[in-house]
Amino acid sequence: MFPRKALVQFPKLEPSADSLGEVEADDHFLYYVKGDLAGIAIRANEWLGTHIAEAVGLADSAPCVIELQDGSTVFGSRRIAGVAHATVTTTFLTAPTASNLSGPVVGISALLSKIYAFDMFFHNDHRHLGNFLSVDDRGRRRLYAFDFSRALFWTWPWNGGYPGPLSNARRWGSVLRQLHWLRSPRNSATSGRDRER
Repeated sequence: MFPRKALVQFPKLEPSADSLGEVEADDHFLYYVKGDLAGIAIRANEWLGTHIAEAVGLADSAPCVIELQDGSTVFGSRRIAGVAHATVTTTFLTAPTASNLSGPVVGISALLSKIYAFDMFFHNDHRHLGNFLSVDDRGRRRLYAFDFSRALFWTWPWNGGYPGPLSNARRWGSVLRQLHWLRSPRNSATSGRDRER
């Protein structure tokens, strides 16, 4: 595996706890970069998380190892062209499927379910609305899940359970389930479980 070389390094423009900023690499793509933090293997979390997510059919940006100008190596996440502003993505996610004004939301229940299951498996307790990207693809919104830095090795070794009930992933998973899983009036009173139509 050969790292891409950073030609230009930019400071981070938006607040992020784990990001080091952005670089233009020698392939002339822009990458958001992250390095390890206080002995925590953030690069490994991002590398494994991105590749496993891709293997199970979750869209994410292309990963790359980047060599910075000081010779250190970091994880790079290629910038996706046409990404909507964070407020557009947040509005899309928080508008209930039944009344979503941004066009049809085909398969969003299955996609959000897959992301939630992945986060539980990968012990990603940091999934929140800021860790989704969206792109308008000819009137249909495409959703990407990214940011695995606070997952598997963040609290290593962990006890093998899922993220706790107060974690961002569990709390936002519950909110998104309420918004995008339509309830069947016939079954909601008896089973209390959300159903997808």
